[in-house]
Amino acid sequence: LLQVCAFFYGMSVVVRARPAFIVGRVDRFVIVSANDLDDEDFAKATDPRFRSAPWTGPKVIGALAPTDVQQRNDVMFSSVGGKDLEKFPQYYTDYDAVAPTLLKYAKPVGDLEKTKPESASTIAGILSRRNLREDDVVWVPLDARRASMTMLLERTSGKPLQAIAIDPW
Repeated sequence: LLQVCAFFYGMSVVVRARPAFIVGRVDRFVIVSANDLDDEDFAKATDPRFRSAPWTGPKVIGALAPTDVQQRNDVMFSSVGGKDLEKFPQYYTDYDAVAPTLLKYAKPVGDLEKTKPESASTIAGILSRRNLREDDVVWVPLDARRASMTMLLERTSGKPLQAIAIDPW
């Protein structure tokens, strides 16, 4: 009985901590776990797709800063306490709405290979498998709770290609 209880407790922790969204915002992606969002925030989402955490794996979406000055200030002040734009489902949108902005901040893959030489073989393998040239791909940072990674994007569309476990900083 004790083992069964421990199993269900462990599973409940895994379910609550699962990655829910990969949020594109301004110059980076941020992984948001299901337990980073509370029911009150989900209730404020205007789009029904963002009123609950998905069960089928993380969804790549965007977040747009509010245009209202008071709302913008509220988000800015809450970010000091650790709750930034990506943790407010009411500002979620389709990824296509933020892709052009991310592309403005994206850097060429060659720059990453120069600053992180250990990334060259990983990137070469990804490009080879996808039949892409180095000029076809750019990157932006991907922040997770305990790590920083790199998200590779298609240069023309901004479509996310793959996250790689290389700290871009």
